[in-house]
Amino acid sequence: MKIICWNIWAGRKFDELMTYLKEASVDTDVFCFQEVLSTTSKETMVDEFYRANIYQELVALLLDYNVYFAPIQEWCAFHGRVDFDLTWAQAMFVKKGISVSDEWSTFIFKHYNARQEDNTTMPRVLQYISVDIDGQPTLLAHFHWLWTWGGKWDTESRLEQSRIINDFLAKRSERIVLMWDFNLLPDTKSFALLKEGRRDLIEEFSIETTRSKLYGKPLKLADYVLLDHNIDVKTFSVPYLEASDHLPLVFEIE
Repeated sequence: MKIICWNIWAGRKFDELMTYLKEASVDTDVFCFQEVLSTTSKETMVDEFYRANIYQELVALLLDYNVYFAPIQEWCAFHGRVDFDLTWAQAMFVKKGISVSDEWSTFIFKHYNARQEDNTTMPRVLQYISVDIDGQPTLLAHFHWLWTWGGKWDTESRLEQSRIINDFLAKRSERIVLMWDFNLLPDTKSFALLKEGRRDLIEEFSIETTRSKLYGKPLKLADYVLLDHNIDVKTFSVPYLEASDHLPLVFEIE
């Protein structure tokens, strides 16, 4: 199964993003997207640069996929509240023909529509599906970690997120694949809690950055894949392209 996990920057680099996804959709089984905006209005842009309707654009492009949508916050974009229908979300696109036995999202920080004065209070969800890969039940889960003004270090809220995720995963019987835009450095306790007993593909494949040049800050690791040791990894790459300030995580597992 080929999977791509990607923070798509709400379609800010729309043409580049759509060109890559059209090409990648030929042989990709599952897409996991963070920073997805959706609207039922006629608005197409928000906060000057971002696609208010990027979800609708993705659905129209990826016609061969079933879509699982995880809404997080309404009436809000990157820079605050808006005056038209807008939903901040995550989404998973699964190639038609692949059987999904379970799918859901669970909040790991605050609750639906909890955002207050800025993005430090933006709620966060763990979205997942359960699929069969060569007879092996496998949970594919992704999330977008808590952002703070204080940098990419441990905070009590981030540690609590790791505990919540581990408590949830401990109740599952499937093999686990965990993917995310972490907003956190790898040498933190929050990361160590999730990494314990799992393979870290960023470390294993010596990936030096998951950020494109569109990201201007110095810390270049933000996105990760952790998975159980009994999952065979055929390929893993982080191709460079300027279609987001993040790079896509692309891998095949058995």
